[in-house]
Amino acid sequence: MGSVVGSIAGSDAVGAGHALLVVVGASGGVGASSLATAVAVRASRAGTEVVLLDGCPLGGGLDVILGAEQESGVRWPDLYRLVGSADGRALLVRLPSVDGVRVLSFGRDGSEPAAEVADAVIAGLVAECAVVVVDASVAGGTVAVAALAVADRVLVVAGDGMSQLAALSVVSGLLAAGSGRVGVEMAVCLRGPSASAGPVARVVETELRWPVLCALEDDRGLVADLVHGVAPGSRASGPTVRTADEILGWVLLDRRGAA
Repeated sequence: MGSVVGSIAGSDAVGAGHALLVVVGASGGVGASSLATAVAVRASRAGTEVVLLDGCPLGGGLDVILGAEQESGVRWPDLYRLVGSADGRALLVRLPSVDGVRVLSFGRDGSEPAAEVADAVIAGLVAECAVVVVDASVAGGTVAVAALAVADRVLVVAGDGMSQLAALSVVSGLLAAGSGRVGVEMAVCLRGPSASAGPVARVVETELRWPVLCALEDDRGLVADLVHGVAPGSRASGPTVRTADEILGWVLLDRRGAA
């Protein structure tokens, strides 16, 4: 893929006014990857140019969740020779795409790019896209670290059980300690029945001092969609769609001049 790497090198553009959302699962099984994908799909349906970045090298590939695993295009392992800055526009046209959502996914071997490659690629894509959504691993990794360093919004997805809230406490503490930048906003999306969302949200906000942006109920339609290769967020309605739209509004609030 040397010719591809050569053709995407060299951009020094700055992504003023563009938004970078990082979605982090506080623990396994909370559906952070599906929710990140749904936000990207909803952004595309709203006419916003969006790119979805895989930040979980051991996740098996975010292109699978989007339904783009059979699409040809550049993945993270193809970019290991990149040196210097990256031309986001040249890269975008080479990424696999489904329904207007372009995805830069990991492969199936667990390898990840060098830190400088992750930095350059994220900077190049943020410069070109109105919205960049990153599915970041709680375990870290070069892509997750690079994205969190420049994120506008960080959303932690957590379950409403005791062990899951304990995990949220650890993860939120680490994220808050590692982000001293002005302008980054952090919030929580709770997973669980709507009946428990209120009481649990109060615990999160009073004890952990993190704002709860939204709650996501179980979505049977999402499970069926994933089995059939349909991207999360593609339905006209449902819990995942409603929550993804709420998150997208939060991400775009300042970008559209809303009060």
